[in-house]
Amino acid sequence: MTPNPYINDDLQALAETARRFAEDKVKPGFLERDKTREFDRALLREMGEMGFICPELPEQFGGLGMGCLAAGVIHEEIARADLSFSYLNLLASLNSQILYQYGQPDVVQPWLDKLREGRAICAIALTEPRGGSDAANLRLKIERDGDHYVINGEKKAREIWYLNKRYSGQEAVAMGLANICVPHEQLDATVQEWAETICERSPTAIAIAKRSFNMDTAHQAGIAGMGMYALKLYYDTEESREGVKALQEKRKPDFRKYAK
Repeated sequence: MTPNPYINDDLQALAETARRFAEDKVKPGFLERDKTREFDRALLREMGEMGFICPELPEQFGGLGMGCLAAGVIHEEIARADLSFSYLNLLASLNSQILYQYGQPDVVQPWLDKLREGRAICAIALTEPRGGSDAANLRLKIERDGDHYVINGEKKAREIWYLNKRYSGQEAVAMGLANICVPHEQLDATVQEWAETICERSPTAIAIAKRSFNMDTAHQAGIAGMGMYALKLYYDTEESREGVKALQEKRKPDFRKYAK
C-alpha cells in the first residue's frame, strides 16, 4: 500500500492509539447501541479524556492544536468500530470550529469545554427543502440589522430553526429532504436493491449524470470535472484518432464523415 503523504509519524501514532481505543472500547458495544439507538455518554466522556474530541482546537481554547488532519485520523478509526458513534467526533469538530472562530470567547468557552470533554452533544442544522445538506447552497440567510438579526429563507427552514422539531421519515419525504421512507428492518435491503439497480445501468451514463448534477452544486470544480470526463470519452473515438493520424501524416483531417 502506498503511504499516505499527508500522514506523518505523529499522526500515524495517533491513529494507532485511536484504533486500539476503538477496538477495546467502542467496537464491543456497537450492536447494542445500534439496537437501542442510545449513545453511551460514559464512553463519550472517556473519549474526551483521551483527547479524541476536537483535537484541532487551538490551545488557547483548551484544545491540543493538532490540526484538522488529526481530527480526521481519529474520526476514521472510531468509524471503523462504529460509524454512528463516530458522528459525535464529527459534530463536535464542526460545531467547535464555528464557535471558536465566530463566537465571543467568554460565551463559547464553556461550551467548547463541554464538547471537548464529552460532556455535551452539539448538533448542526444544514438541511433545507430542495437543498439537502449542501452547505454551499443554503437559502436561509441570517443578517445583522443594527442590534437585531433578520432571518430570510424558506418558510419550512424558518420552522426548523424556530421550533427545532423532530420530523418523521414520511415528513422528510414530503418536504423533499429524503427520497423514500422505509421501515428500519427494510433499510439494508432497500439500499442493496437501489445499488444493484444502479449497477445494471450504463456506467458511462451514470458517470455523466453524476457529473452533470455536480455541476450545479460544485460550481467551477463540477464544470471542470464534467469537461474532463467528456474529453476522456472523446479520446477513445475514431474521430479523435483521425485527428492524431492526420497530424502524423501531415495532412488535413477528414472530420466530415463523423458528423452526426
